[in-house]
Amino acid sequence: MEFRRRGIRTFVSDDGGFSVRRPSGPSVNRNGLWLKAPGHNYEIRMRSRELWLLDGEREVGYADGMQSGWTVLFDERALELVQPKTGVPHTLVHEAGAAIGQFAGTGFPMRSFRGEGELGTTAEQTAFLAMIVLTGWRESDRAMLVATGGG
Repeated sequence: MEFRRRGIRTFVSDDGGFSVRRPSGPSVNRNGLWLKAPGHNYEIRMRSRELWLLDGEREVGYADGMQSGWTVLFDERALELVQPKTGVPHTLVHEAGAAIGQFAGTGFPMRSFRGEGELGTTAEQTAFLAMIVLTGWRESDRAMLVATGGG
């Protein structure tokens, strides 16, 4: 699934079914993060490093992490998201220690990014992974700016 920039903070899936908005601003917070799709009423709940995506009473996914490392759960299935190099929009997706895919961004500022590989996820789950990946990339960029005195 590919996502293209449709605004400063918003990316839309190639089929137009999902819109993801990442946080923005000079601080590292997750305010303003959302996922939208026609026919769904998604809600994001946050506590410390944790995120839940709910659609009404149904839990779509859960994520725990920050910056370059996340654990994502879909029911009993656990995926690990790892950004090997800070500041680079490239994240590996692992399951049970094996690489099953990746998300990679193109352009500066980023124009698009896509999930690739044998993720074995639904479109909704892939969109949730994309939202988490975008959040991690932003947090990684912010941490890098602060470390170099630019943030």
